[in-house]
Amino acid sequence: MAKLTLILGGIKTGKTRFAQEKAAAYDKYGEPVIYLATAQAFDKEMEDRIARHQADRPGHWVTLEEPLNVAWAYTGCASGSGVVILDCLTLWLTNTMTADLPSEADGEALPDKNRVWKRITEELDQLVLACRKGDKDLLVISNQVEYGLVSEYPFARMYQDLAGLTHQYLASRADRVYSMIAGLPLCLKN
Repeated sequence: MAKLTLILGGIKTGKTRFAQEKAAAYDKYGEPVIYLATAQAFDKEMEDRIARHQADRPGHWVTLEEPLNVAWAYTGCASGSGVVILDCLTLWLTNTMTADLPSEADGEALPDKNRVWKRITEELDQLVLACRKGDKDLLVISNQVEYGLVSEYPFARMYQDLAGLTHQYLASRADRVYSMIAGLPLCLKN
C-alpha cells in the first residue's frame, strides 16, 4: 500500500524543492518518479513558471499533465514501485472551481460552492483510494492561501474557504503532513 504525504506552505516556502528531494530518494534506487502537473499556461507568466519548474527537475522524470482528473491520472501510473508528485493541489482547486463557469463569464461570476465541494471530495476520495490500492507513494504539494487576509472579492473568498476545507479533508486522510516554513519542513502528522 502506497503512502500519501501532503506538503503545505505559503508561496516560495520550499514545498516543491522538499517534494523533489523526497522523490530523489526513489530515483536514487532506480524507482521511477512521475510528476503529475495540474498547471495550465493561460499567460506568459505561467508559461515561464512552468518552464522553470520543468528545468528544476531531472529530465528523465516522467511528466503527466492533467488539470482536473488527478485520481484517474494517478491510477494510470500507480502500479510498480516509485513515487508520484502531484503539483499542485491549489491549482487543481482553481481548475475545479472554474470548470463549470462559461468562458464569457465576467469577474463577478461564481460557481455553485456546494457542487464544487462535492466534486472536490469525490475526486479526493478517488485519489486516496487509488493511493491505498497502488504501489507508488504520492506526494501532494499545496499552497496555504487561507493564511492570508480575507479577500474583498467573492471568488477569492470562496477559493480561500475551499482551499482550507480541502487541506483539512486531505490532511485527515494523509499518512504524513508537512508544513513548510522558510524552507524548513515541520512535520504535523507522521
